[in-house]
Amino acid sequence: MCSQLIPSHGPSRRHRRGFTLVEILVVVIILGILAAIVVPQYTSANDAAHKNTLGDQLRSLRQQVQLYKVQHDDNPPPLTATSWDALVQQSTFMGQTFGPYIQAAPRNGVNNFSNIAIVASDPNNGDPVSGTDIGFVYNPSNGGIWATNRAGTAIYNELDPNDPNN
Repeated sequence: MCSQLIPSHGPSRRHRRGFTLVEILVVVIILGILAAIVVPQYTSANDAAHKNTLGDQLRSLRQQVQLYKVQHDDNPPPLTATSWDALVQQSTFMGQTFGPYIQAAPRNGVNNFSNIAIVASDPNNGDPVSGTDIGFVYNPSNGGIWATNRAGTAIYNELDPNDPNN
């Protein structure tokens, strides 16, 4: 007698239609590891972008202050603690109209403050700044302008943007 294998017509094996819990956990762990690698790089790139923006902003402000001085017989703009009007609005000097030199009051790219601390002498990198929400420091006697650090409490170190006090 020849025995033949006859296919069983009983309950068949279920086809697999999804992922097991272990497979999902492995994928989640891999995504977590990738996120842990990428997020710090994004944060440092974001910090570097803010610092570069602040450097460009300071160069532009200094150029506009110099232009104001050239057009106003070497007199720096009369900026005040909360007003950038001398650079934002048109001015008249000896019958001629000049400006505006900037479109709007600038905000410090590192701390987002726009108030100005007025000083009588030029500060050095890291010098403390008094006042609240100070974004810039301005010397009205010579037109010098500086930015403040992230907290707005000290002069931003332009020579070393990676200074931990920035």
